[in-house]
Amino acid sequence: MIKINESIFRNDLAPIEFIRPTLKQILLNKKKLEFISKFEKDLIEDAIQKKEFEFYETNK
Repeated sequence: MIKINESIFRNDLAPIEFIRPTLKQILLNKKKLEFISKFEKDLIEDAIQKKEFEFYETNK
């Protein structure tokens, strides 16, 4: 048997308790992508300053 205390209609806002895990995962992924992007940029800048960076051209 099931007892329903509350219900919402389609296109209504979901309760925060329901979407909290999804929001948390979205924010963590966004921070991870920002970190990776910044890390790559820093590595490239460091390699250029130390003159250890090489460019390769592709023949298309």
